[in-house]
Amino acid sequence: MPAIVKRIFFLSLALILSLTLIGCAGGGLSQEEIDQIVANAVTAAAEIDSGKFDLDMSLTMNVVGGDQPGEGTAVIDTTGAADNLDKEMQMTMNMVTDTPDQGRQEWTMEIYGTGGWMYMKMAIPGQDEQWRKIELTEEVWQQQGQLGQEEIELLTTATKVKYLGSEVVNGTDCYVVEITPSIETLGNLMSQQLQFLAIPLEQFNLPDILKEMSAKEWIAKDSYLLMRAEVYMAIEIRTEDVEGATEADFEKITMDTNMGLIFYDYNQPVSIELPPEALEAEEVTD
Repeated sequence: MPAIVKRIFFLSLALILSLTLIGCAGGGLSQEEIDQIVANAVTAAAEIDSGKFDLDMSLTMNVVGGDQPGEGTAVIDTTGAADNLDKEMQMTMNMVTDTPDQGRQEWTMEIYGTGGWMYMKMAIPGQDEQWRKIELTEEVWQQQGQLGQEEIELLTTATKVKYLGSEVVNGTDCYVVEITPSIETLGNLMSQQLQFLAIPLEQFNLPDILKEMSAKEWIAKDSYLLMRAEVYMAIEIRTEDVEGATEADFEKITMDTNMGLIFYDYNQPVSIELPPEALEAEEVTD
């Protein structure tokens, strides 16, 4: 797999992970009632003290043209928790990738936010594991640590919210809505996430590469808290979309992604225990 295609593959994983929180609720309500659900969800999200989430995601990427065409896949499962009051968070990500040139590989990442620092360790096949840390500024916390804010922003700025009906999630009766996200909001959220990952969003024009997207959200009827979300995205990248790429690298790259999130244990105590070896983390500024 050419280096530029690898860069697009992992850039796309980062891009997609920055869009994992989107929502919907459903069935036979007036626009006024739907607007009230959205308003109540905003209020509920602002009052969250703590919570946990699980994320499952699968991605299939197909490279057309170039000297190494073929299909690559990635499967990711993530668990996380956040304490908005104490500004502490923890996330563990496991990823399995399968590409034509490197075969099956397993990756892991751990992230902790505590004591005014964000600690990160990524286990990359063939490389030494190393803890790094950055200062947990208010800007970093707003981008990475707050539970439930991105999906609420996507919901409140959606160009369309459609009510689908009612369903029960983990014993909680929920509204189910389908939304059409604002491209501008998606772009802003992606810019925040990719900047943190040192990936320049300006390489892509989002309206050009995002060919299809659907999103559903389950919102608790009693508390208006987000309980579940599902997202599907189809992305298409052509040679001219990537600076420095030529048709010798690829003609077209398509990606299909499915994601599912579950949120739970809202406002329950969260224990963030930093591994002792993380205290030796090297400080980085970017």
